[in-house]
Amino acid sequence: MYYVGLDGHKDIAVFCIQTNSGTVKEIFSTSADPKGMDELIMKMKGKIYKVLAEASTYTTDLHDYFVIRGVDSYLANPRKLKLITESNSKTDRNDALELANYLRLWDKGELKLSISYIVMGEDRSLRELCRYRMAVSKSKGETMQKIKAHMRRNAEYMDTENLDSRGAMNEIRFRFGDDFILMQLIDDYMLFDTKGNNLDREIEKMCQHREDVKLLTTIPGIGTTTAAEIMSMIVDIGRFGSADRLRAFFGMAPKVRDSSKTVSHGHITRMGDSMMRFVLGLAVNNHCRFCPEGHIARYKRSHKGAMKAGVLMVACENKLLDLIYVILKRKTPYEQR
Repeated sequence: MYYVGLDGHKDIAVFCIQTNSGTVKEIFSTSADPKGMDELIMKMKGKIYKVLAEASTYTTDLHDYFVIRGVDSYLANPRKLKLITESNSKTDRNDALELANYLRLWDKGELKLSISYIVMGEDRSLRELCRYRMAVSKSKGETMQKIKAHMRRNAEYMDTENLDSRGAMNEIRFRFGDDFILMQLIDDYMLFDTKGNNLDREIEKMCQHREDVKLLTTIPGIGTTTAAEIMSMIVDIGRFGSADRLRAFFGMAPKVRDSSKTVSHGHITRMGDSMMRFVLGLAVNNHCRFCPEGHIARYKRSHKGAMKAGVLMVACENKLLDLIYVILKRKTPYEQR
């Protein structure tokens, strides 16, 4: 068995080939493209080997290329590779060497590595589409805040605080059309609104035959876009052996400190995708509004005032993740309890 560490960059990839005993056979650099990856494949022809790289923008495509060609390739979570990122002797050759060494020790069960789950094909397309949809939604909300702030500073008042509708936008154009900056902000807002609607239609088109997305839409307050955004991260519920692991994946599990006889639980880890925690928060609020007698809404009402707002929201988000886990695992629609 050979172990190959890959340190990938925009234009250059550095490989370190290590034997089963830890001896470095070769370190070489090549282009960070399919031609460069073929160079390694040719060198290792007839040999059994594995490849490890740090997950990044410049290694995902290289990893995909290896996987398609049957190479046993892995991407490690960069947050877990602190020995590389914090090393004083950080060079491309040293990084490739360390990655090869980590891979060898991990394969022998002597070291724990956090291997990233890399989605491919339609799952990756859906994830990227949903990420872009969330970014557009965020930009739309920020633009609305800029509109409201600009109008307040310039004493441009409206009879209603709800400026989200197209009717309100048209009225603003009619009444304050001479305000160039405001008109530009309105144009930006309408652009993001149109983009969001187009993306929603594309997401619905991609998910029209996905049973997991359909199951999540049975939860009151969760539409197709939100369900797709959640599933774009989960991908396959079979990856998670329990609801605890699903919560940990979303960064909603508490930090645990175990020292001697003392065990303490701190704030949530916040690992994973921050955008998805934002989506979970929106989903909880929508669910409580559309299902006021559901167990999450009742819990939120009964603990309001007794818990800090942020702590209460985290608890409700965890309950929603528990609900999502059960629905997907059992493949049964939502039932109010």
